[in-house]
Amino acid sequence: MRSTSIAALASAVALALPATAMAGVSGGGSGGSGQAQINSQWSETLQTAESEAAAKQHAVNGNAPVNVAYGNVTGGNNEANQNLENEAESSANNTASTTQDNSQSQTGGGTWCLGGCGGSGQLQVNGQEASTTQGAESSAEANQSAVNANVPVNIAGGNITGGNNAANQALNNEAESSANNTGTTTQNNSQSQS
Repeated sequence: MRSTSIAALASAVALALPATAMAGVSGGGSGGSGQAQINSQWSETLQTAESEAAAKQHAVNGNAPVNVAYGNVTGGNNEANQNLENEAESSANNTASTTQDNSQSQTGGGTWCLGGCGGSGQLQVNGQEASTTQGAESSAEANQSAVNANVPVNIAGGNITGGNNAANQALNNEAESSANNTGTTTQNNSQSQS
């Protein structure tokens, strides 16, 4: 009668214990560890660069000698020299650098207990987000207006001898514009479980 009661109690305890405990009681060992890793990375780089350069040059150079005589006129040298330099420079630069490093490690250790033990539960959740926005605008404008004139006038009652007449004009007009964007995004993600 007593042995029947002990058998019934053992059956009831066995039904109440989880499977891992049953395995421990039977000498099979503990259940394995539960592990989970969740990792997410997001990166966005927006760059805008605008550059504009305009160089306008208007130049007029003239030499108009006039000789009117009844007698003798000796004209000398006539020169109209003009040297113009016009320069416009524009520069717009963007340098973006984004670096993301992500490292995860899990180690599941066992726990000793008399009956049977479930393994350790592990969870890793990792998220990365990077946003880079760049805007660059550059504008260069060079306007140049030049007038160069040589207008000698000789009036005489005799002979006229005219000299050299020259109107020289040298113009240099330059406009430069530069807009640069350099964006670098690096993401590193490492996960380890044992």
